[in-house]
Amino acid sequence: MSLEPLSIRRPTADQFSEVIALLTQSQLGSADISLANLQHFRLISTTARVLAVAGLEPLGRIALLRSVAVVADQQGQGLATQLVQALETHARRIGLHALYLLSARAGLFFARQGFSEIARDEMPAVLHASAELTGSERHGVVMLKIILRAPANDQPPA
Repeated sequence: MSLEPLSIRRPTADQFSEVIALLTQSQLGSADISLANLQHFRLISTTARVLAVAGLEPLGRIALLRSVAVVADQQGQGLATQLVQALETHARRIGLHALYLLSARAGLFFARQGFSEIARDEMPAVLHASAELTGSERHGVVMLKIILRAPANDQPPA
């Protein structure tokens, strides 16, 4: 049996319901996600199914990293790490300076990706516009942040 190569790409409209199903199965909010939002989402899939998904919600010069989900039988394979790295690259490409996220279960994972925990009062006011923050005051939900630095090859000459 040959293994199908996996690639990271933007979800298609045909994959929208499968993306929403994975987010629902992962107990992540999806009510505010529309087809238009998919331009800032990335997924990893086979021809048969979506294996992992993650998205950005740009808000000015920053974004909320959200909806990072991996199907249960593929967890621990590095798919979430690949998606987070791909979205960081996408964020830099569209001119974002920082990513923020909320996490109730994966704070350690995101810390290993370079995110730092911040106090809620350090959260930029623009993030309050996100529906993703509704109910985020729950016990055990942490806010994390990463500053996006331009890759060395994007630096202007000295």
